[in-house]
Amino acid sequence: MNASTIIVLLVLAVIVGFSIRSLVKSKKSGKGCAGCSGGCGCSCGDCQTTNENHH
Repeated sequence: MNASTIIVLLVLAVIVGFSIRSLVKSKKSGKGCAGCSGGCGCSCGDCQTTNENHH
């Protein structure tokens, strides 16, 4: 491996690490998709459907 390959791999690892950290933080704060039982694919606060569809 040369130096440029190692640098690219480190940059990718940092990006992936921040992405995972962001997902974990949003999951802990209740902003994840799991909070929506209506199957709309988003959190209920941002959902375009009415609350009647979330039973």
